[in-house]
Amino acid sequence: QLSLDEQRCELSGIEQHPLPANVLAVLRARGCRSAFPDLVPSTGTPNLNTIFWAHNTLTMVPRQLSSFVQSMRLLDLAHNKIATMGEELLALKNLRDLSFAGNRLQEVPAAIGGLKGLQQLWLHGNLLEELPEELGLLENLAILELHHNRLRSLPLSALARLHKLNWLFAHGNQLADGPGLIRTLSKLPRLKICGS
Repeated sequence: QLSLDEQRCELSGIEQHPLPANVLAVLRARGCRSAFPDLVPSTGTPNLNTIFWAHNTLTMVPRQLSSFVQSMRLLDLAHNKIATMGEELLALKNLRDLSFAGNRLQEVPAAIGGLKGLQQLWLHGNLLEELPEELGLLENLAILELHHNRLRSLPLSALARLHKLNWLFAHGNQLADGPGLIRTLSKLPRLKICGS
């Protein structure tokens, strides 16, 4: 594990020194204001399965993620400046936990439905105005955080298909159909759709 969390000074030059991904399982760098490092993929099966790169300066999903399609399980890119999810991310078919909270996302691509193993999806604090029906394909999703976006509605038929969903926070949006949401989602143990 390489952990650079909460460094008080900027890490300059880390992107110029490739990190050997074959010996890393976890890469952590929260609040370092650093660019994403170059990861040298291993010749065998990569070990890297967890990346915490929150509170940094990323403006796009790191292209290197495509080397970890099989191994990546948790990806936290929260509180950066990312505007689109990108193909590299949507190829991570074994991903279980994904955080894009506090970025600049304006849309969630339909291809998100291909991340069948996803159990937790954190999209709060973005600029989302709508969500794709393909969210309903995330059959293992248990936690969905959508609060503080610009959503006017939720794809109710898609959410109704998420039988493992037990936590939905969508407050701080401009949701119009409160009664419909409550009827559709009333069985959830944790539901918050109104308030700030």
